[in-house]
Amino acid sequence: MQKQKLLLMVTVLCGLWLTPMVKAADGGAVPQRADIAEQYRWDLSDIYADSAAWEADFSFLDKHLSDFESFRGRLGESATQLLSCLKLQDSLGLILENLYVFANLKKDEDQRVPAYQEMSDRIMGLYSR
Repeated sequence: MQKQKLLLMVTVLCGLWLTPMVKAADGGAVPQRADIAEQYRWDLSDIYADSAAWEADFSFLDKHLSDFESFRGRLGESATQLLSCLKLQDSLGLILENLYVFANLKKDEDQRVPAYQEMSDRIMGLYSR
């Protein structure tokens, strides 16, 4: 009885281990993006129409991150000063989030495209500043 249970367990484990291999050998390849129906693809145009629009916001954000320097050591001076800094943080933060999401979703569409990998790397660099 004990041997039968052990044999059954080994058979099940081998079956579980071999299933992915059989599936891959049986044409279980990931379809190319061009082969996927349009309705199942991400539509990122709501975030940015194209890479040029992304580049424009990236340049804008890169230029305006230094605006925070004007608040260094001055946030406690007045509520107005603090509010101005928080408004700047909100407005630039929204742009930063859009840049990040677009770049990483484009990269995830096809990780073989170096341009989107570079976009993702660039926004991560900007994010860390």
